[in-house]
Amino acid sequence: MTGESSQFNRNGFELSVGVTTRQFGDLSTYSIAAFSPQNLPLVVAAGGTQGSLNTVGSNQTMADRTYADGFVRIGAGTELDGLTPYWGFQNASQIAAGSVNLRSDPLVTTNQISSTDLLDGDQSFATGHHFGPELKIAYRMQTSAALKWRIIAGVSVNQIRHRQSTSTFRQTQQSEVTREWVQDSYDLGGILPPLAPYIGSATGPGPLIANVPTTRTIVTEGPTITQQAELFNNIDYGLNLRVYSWNLGVSSEIKVATSWSLSAGTGLTLNTVEGANHMNEVLLVRHNSGHSEALETITLRHRTRHTSWGYNLNIAINWQLSDSLRLYTYTRWDWSESVEGRLGQGKFEWDMNAVSFGAGFTFAF
Repeated sequence: MTGESSQFNRNGFELSVGVTTRQFGDLSTYSIAAFSPQNLPLVVAAGGTQGSLNTVGSNQTMADRTYADGFVRIGAGTELDGLTPYWGFQNASQIAAGSVNLRSDPLVTTNQISSTDLLDGDQSFATGHHFGPELKIAYRMQTSAALKWRIIAGVSVNQIRHRQSTSTFRQTQQSEVTREWVQDSYDLGGILPPLAPYIGSATGPGPLIANVPTTRTIVTEGPTITQQAELFNNIDYGLNLRVYSWNLGVSSEIKVATSWSLSAGTGLTLNTVEGANHMNEVLLVRHNSGHSEALETITLRHRTRHTSWGYNLNIAINWQLSDSLRLYTYTRWDWSESVEGRLGQGKFEWDMNAVSFGAGFTFAF
């Protein structure tokens, strides 16, 4: 069965069918966000002002003054002596230390503040082992009883499916509110203040006070954070790639026992990488409550087709089962160019260097 009459001991063709598992190099992704951190929507109150301090006039000249809790206006004789009966207040608590204290409506100023952290969304992954079929055709040349040479052409197919998530920025937005108001005090000049609430008239009769406040204080409260939110993106990538490895090379085989032999070979490799990938990027906002919600989604899809040249070395152990059938197992090392492809707004780079293990059957003709 395995002697000199064996098909493997004559010149001729061989067909090999088997399976292989390949471990490629790292798969690296370089992320570029579809959403620009410089053009994100405003999700807190915008900056601005509300109200005015002008209603109380200058404390250097006579004027009609309107407060949140009273008023002081120019009366019939104010132009002569600076005094006016035309004033009022709302609460008894406004009378203190012989003065009436009046407070303006507040001037409310809102400031919107943003800070952005750019994150490193680039990642690198080991792709693991990938199983697939292989097919080889060889022409066998017997040079001696123990040594054979072969010219081999073959192809193997491996599939890779990869999913990952990343984020490239986080932006904190907050609104700060500052409140300002005027606190004016008017000396009552020792008079007994009227009961609150009190509303005087332009011509009197009534107690007189100066139209210009005795003292003026600007009171400031804040800033106080009233709203805060965090904007961030989440990018989901998906890669579905198929690798066709086309090989052309030579190998030598030496017989080490009646049914056993060892082989070693080398050759050129052409890797064809094709498939599809997609990117799904979601812009999210997280409010003070901690609840996140999606604001907008962008999805991009691309087809991929790339080639990569390289070379390989391999060693194999062969076990002859019959005159025309044998079992083989091998280890192969590939050194190939990396491939690059588009991935959403960014790109991926795949190290095509690989280590393969395989087994199968060879049929001799």
